[in-house]
Amino acid sequence: IQDIPSRALADLEQLTKIKITSCELKSIADDAFAGTTNVQEIELKDNALQNVSYDIFSKMPLLRILQLSQNDLKVFPKVQSTEIEFIDISLNRELDSIPGDITFHSGNKLTKLYLQSTSISMFPKDFFKNLTKLHTLNLFQTKITSVPVLHQSSQLTILNLYLNWNLKSLSFEGLKNINSINLWNSKISKINETTFASLCNLEALNLRNNLLTVFPVLHCSKQSLVSLNLKENKIKQINKTHLWNMTVLEELNLANNDLGQF
Repeated sequence: IQDIPSRALADLEQLTKIKITSCELKSIADDAFAGTTNVQEIELKDNALQNVSYDIFSKMPLLRILQLSQNDLKVFPKVQSTEIEFIDISLNRELDSIPGDITFHSGNKLTKLYLQSTSISMFPKDFFKNLTKLHTLNLFQTKITSVPVLHQSSQLTILNLYLNWNLKSLSFEGLKNINSINLWNSKISKINETTFASLCNLEALNLRNNLLTVFPVLHCSKQSLVSLNLKENKIKQINKTHLWNMTVLEELNLANNDLGQF
């Protein structure tokens, strides 16, 4: 199947799931899904989709799951459903921007958003504004230069940012419930004293394979961290004050640093 033509699935009112995977699908007509108002799941991953109208899924009020990973999409789709729970747009390497009018309705149920392995470099101002229930955000291997403003997503607990080689600025303001941050292999050479200042529930921090020369300042995270990975950096010295109050720490990895004194 290479194309889904005009009104191919139109008016299938009882349809709740559409799955077309690994079929080399390239395009979908704008009105191919017209009238399919009861669809809850769409899985179109591992195709060659390019020509898809950005609002093709916007008239599916019950849509909960949208999986479009491993395609050639260049436009982020518009989702109007307040029932949406999971969106996976990962591995669309040509996807480099998000239209400014792409927002999510207040009251939406989105908990997982996968945007890894795309060419996204920035987000519209209000993109995350109504994502108050977001739990997991995958933004690894993109072209972002800074962490997006996520303070409205106060329920976020898992943030994957690794393999972001253009990342210059780190800010986690408002993420009081975050418990896992992965920044592996992101060419980070410096972390400001305030970077982790408010992350009092952080349990796992992965800074492996970066360019750090000093032990990061962790503030209240010291009392919640269970796992700290600093392997393969350039840290030269550790002293006892760095480890004070780390009472629940179970795993500390300092392998392959330049440690001369402990």
